[in-house]
Amino acid sequence: MSMSTTQWDHLIASRSAYVKSVMVDEYNKRKQMFPMLFNMENSDRYSEVLHEEASLGMASAIDGELPEAWPTDDFKHRYTKAFIHAWYGLQIQFTKPFLMNDVDRLGPRRSRALMTAGLNTQEYWASRIFVNMTATGDYALPDTKALAATDHPLPLNVLGTATTASNYINATLDHDSLQDMLTNMDTMVNERGFPIASPMTRLVVAPANAPLASEIRNSTQRHDTTENAVNVIGRDYNFEIVPWHFIQSATFWAGQAADHQLYWFTRQGIQERTNEDFDNYGITAKIDFFFSSGAFGWRGFVGGTT
Repeated sequence: MSMSTTQWDHLIASRSAYVKSVMVDEYNKRKQMFPMLFNMENSDRYSEVLHEEASLGMASAIDGELPEAWPTDDFKHRYTKAFIHAWYGLQIQFTKPFLMNDVDRLGPRRSRALMTAGLNTQEYWASRIFVNMTATGDYALPDTKALAATDHPLPLNVLGTATTASNYINATLDHDSLQDMLTNMDTMVNERGFPIASPMTRLVVAPANAPLASEIRNSTQRHDTTENAVNVIGRDYNFEIVPWHFIQSATFWAGQAADHQLYWFTRQGIQERTNEDFDNYGITAKIDFFFSSGAFGWRGFVGGTT
């Protein structure tokens, strides 16, 4: 029996709802990695602007019971960075022959592929900040340095004579270099040179580096000696190992504290939509989203080799 107009209207409406439900299901079941590595914030405007001020120095001694003037200090403005949201989108079409014949077999696969493309886009751009942590240009911080660099300026240092600070370990991952990273985290300073509490909570690695990272952290004795030396990393430190499949370099590794300055601003999350194209007897499925991301500062982050 041939299909009537009424039957086609019902079919295209049901297929449209089915395609959308599959996209929603794919979104709900997919676990993305980057939200645990960024400060996730919502935005209700075209862009977000962050400002950094230098912290205060030290309090001064007060003479007498009624001082003539209280000691003062200023919050000195350092940097400003604008995060301008970009608009991303993608669409696919389901034609009438496809809807009539193949939607049950290939329709779910194509619907999931569309949502996966949006999720992969977010994951890719988030991972670029890590992959390019030693690059400047588009990835430079407001201090003009790379996210991981050896010469971040300390122009307001009131403790000692250091004028720069490093958050880069120029070595491949092993026990000693990881210990250097942990020490770097524990000895980070603010703009005035005062220590800040920033113990490492995550070790982000390429999947190829994950077994070595686990061995270093979990061994009772040092894994790289024959002298049964105590593994102080496994004994004294507590951090999560995060293998990230969007990092292709086999040697990549980086450390992150809970308090860091990587930001992801969501203007609009991934929104799925299906349109019933009655003129062409088909369905258009699309996704779109707005976001911006980047690093505003280096504290709370230490890079290793890329």
